[in-house]
Amino acid sequence: MTATETEALFAPANPEEMGLDPKRIGRAREMIREQVDSGRSPGVVAFVARHGRCVLHEAVGVRNPDGEPMQTDTLFPIASATKPYTAALLMSLVEDGRIGLMQQARDYLPELPAEAADGVLLHHLLTHTGGFDAPEWAGRLRTRFLEKGDEDAKFGRDRMVNAFLALATELKRIKPPGRGMLYASINYELLGEIVRRVTGATVREGLAQRILAPLGITDTTMQPGPSLRERLMIPQADHPMRRIAAETFGHSFEDMIGGDSAGGGLVSTPRAHALFEEMIRRGGALGGVRVLSKASVRAMTHNQIPGVPDLAFGRKEASWGYGFSVICHERWPYYGGGLIPPGSVSHAGAGGIDHWIDFENGIVAAYYEQVTEMSTKLEPISSAGHRFQDVITSAVID
Repeated sequence: MTATETEALFAPANPEEMGLDPKRIGRAREMIREQVDSGRSPGVVAFVARHGRCVLHEAVGVRNPDGEPMQTDTLFPIASATKPYTAALLMSLVEDGRIGLMQQARDYLPELPAEAADGVLLHHLLTHTGGFDAPEWAGRLRTRFLEKGDEDAKFGRDRMVNAFLALATELKRIKPPGRGMLYASINYELLGEIVRRVTGATVREGLAQRILAPLGITDTTMQPGPSLRERLMIPQADHPMRRIAAETFGHSFEDMIGGDSAGGGLVSTPRAHALFEEMIRRGGALGGVRVLSKASVRAMTHNQIPGVPDLAFGRKEASWGYGFSVICHERWPYYGGGLIPPGSVSHAGAGGIDHWIDFENGIVAAYYEQVTEMSTKLEPISSAGHRFQDVITSAVID
């Protein structure tokens, strides 16, 4: 698809035309305004579509410390919401027979220590069930990034990816593979490195070539150039992500958006994000262009680890697909509403990035907010995203 053809997607529609209560959609708009007017957030952008038609696209507040107004095409760093894109890229390589889901990670990354990585399949990395601890929470990532950056330049990637690759040689396994979900970004950084070695391209290049460019999506990328940087959301000085980035990861905002991180390096707009979601909702194709098979999308959006507990967040059922959290009876606090139907999928991004695909009701949506308060588990306590999701879901009348 060309960018022009992509632009024609999501044509605006009145909510009632799409089987939605216009008063509820109006209430969702009010919530966004209230969130900013109350001082809970400097700025919010949201996009909602049903059955391929846009029913809400709003921007409120400011996008940077200089007070420039938030626009609907403002780009945000989407942090861990990058992971479904990386999973899609990997699945495209699985379809080509170049990567095996049930192959050991050490087949591609022989430097991984045998005592920690034996038996760990790519399936386990995709579902965070390899049993590895999270070096970002253990403090090892920050220490590595700050103290060994020059030494780790030997890996030939950007500073953040270099730190993860260095830590991969000293993986710590605290559970056997498949016994529990331990959410950790290192799983996706390893997948990113596998993509680089198999294809000879960066993750950024692979996403552009295999997923984004074919769909005509130009507002989702890593390492944004000057024209896109002019539209970037720049966090306020007291934004909690600035503190967490420094204390947990050791990096700056520039490190976050300037690298090739498969676990958290993308920037996007809510509308561009929703285009990716709409491709998933439609089974891997959009506007007559297919980038993933129905089989891959099914694997990404269905629970691949039934009965496996979530050891990181204390849920009895982790319910995870390849790249997506699959909504089940157990919900995460603050990371989504309570009305979204089971079987819907999402993947939050730290700092206020929320998006979801509601297959039952034909809804795709992205809600980007600059949060002002987060928990130690990066839960967006100040965000209205989970309540926004419930208002949108409750708007469905037929």
